Amino acid sequence: MGCSEKQKMLVLQKVLPPSSRPVHEVSKDTGITAQTIYKWMKQLKDDTIHPDAVEDTIPRFKTDLEKFILGRPMLNSIIHSTYKYNMQSRVKK
Repeated sequence: MGCSEKQKMLVLQKVLPPSSRPVHEVSKDTGITAQTIYKWMKQLKDDTIHPDAVEDTIPRFKTDLEKFILGRPMLNSIIHSTYKYNMQSRVKK
């Protein structure tokens, strides 16, 4: 069974900036081989995967921390506000 573009993009978001986690680490967390993740990265570069195919909730690929945060809207809001503030601070420098 293949993965949908949404599932691929959710995994790729973990290895691409701003997350930039190591491919082997994401591979271990998701159960998807590093070779497959590298193939998806190439497909993204070649425009055969579309970045707008992201879906926020695909439980199979959520880490324990993501599941914890997802179930707590207030914590989720605080994290997103902090991230937004940090990104704005970087742009101003």
